[in-house]
Order: sequence, then structure tokens, then C-alpha cells
Amino acid sequence: MSEHEIPSEQTPESPVDATASGESVAVAEPPAEEPLFDAEELAEFDRDDIAAGGNICRMLAFFFFYTVIVMVISCLWTYHVVFK
Repeated sequence: MSEHEIPSEQTPESPVDATASGESVAVAEPPAEEPLFDAEELAEFDRDDIAAGGNICRMLAFFFFYTVIVMVISCLWTYHVVFK
């Protein structure tokens, strides 16, 4: 057998498992599903999300207004330099 061959008892189709000896293994039941967050926390997330959205909107409006002001100033300066 070459070093790149998979042994016959460990093929990808039939991996050797530690429980293959026939011993039974006890499996624990998963914990009961409980919500990650309670109603108060979800309401707080909603309030925080609304506040963050409002702040982002204000910042975007400010940056747009700033860009328009800078564009007008640069257009007036260019007109003054070219045509005067």
C-alpha cells in the first residue's frame, strides 16, 4: 500500500467510529429551547436600533449638505480663476 492510499477499514464512505466495538453509549438530551433574549431586552434592542438609524440619517444628511457646500465653493472659485 502506498502512503497516499486510505486503509480499507477507514474509507470516507465508512469511517471507523469509537463506538464500532458494539458498546452502547449514553446520549444526553439537549437542553430545552429557551429564547436567547427576553421581551424587555428585545424592546431595548429595538429602541437602540431606532436611535442608531436616526443618528446615521443625520450624519448622512450633514455629509451631503457639506458636499454640496464644498462643490458650490469650488465651482465659484474655478469660475473666478478661469474667467477673471
